[in-house]
Amino acid sequence: MNKFSEVRKIKVLGNPINKNNSSLHPNTLMLIGNNENYTIIPSQFYITDKKIDIETKYNNQKISRDISKNMDTPDLSLPLTDILNIYDIDTYDELLEVIKKLINNNKPDETIFRIVNIYTRIFFDNLKKNSSSLIKIFKIIFEDSKINETKTKKFLNDWFQNNKSDNFNFNICKDYKNFLSN
Repeated sequence: MNKFSEVRKIKVLGNPINKNNSSLHPNTLMLIGNNENYTIIPSQFYITDKKIDIETKYNNQKISRDISKNMDTPDLSLPLTDILNIYDIDTYDELLEVIKKLINNNKPDETIFRIVNIYTRIFFDNLKKNSSSLIKIFKIIFEDSKINETKTKKFLNDWFQNNKSDNFNFNICKDYKNFLSN
């Protein structure tokens, strides 16, 4: 059995890579070397080719929050129903309760929109036939006083006619929010 004479160390993910050093990229797990005259951060370097921005923006002072914000995250291949199961949503009433809890806990609109979009995508055909159930959701998410049921029904009918459950840009809540602002 051979004994290794050298100890190999790999830097912590997200640490800067100085000139003539190397590190594992946090997402691809590929070894990245730095032959440049400035420090690079693997996660930032991965998502942008503007190397000058890396040098001036970070300049050897790293904040883990900034690094995690700029990391390109890998895709998760979870079925949509599993995402609803994470929130314990099996029924329409449970969806309403989860939305209320998220709003009370000051969660970002994007989180709430994502859950409603997943629910809408799963039950697209049923909601297309009976879109009035979305009005109650909109009343919870958006200010109740802004909701005009007649205009909202027209919006929903138009929206379902112009969208499919497998559209790439599928965001009924954002589209409704834009509708309200017009």
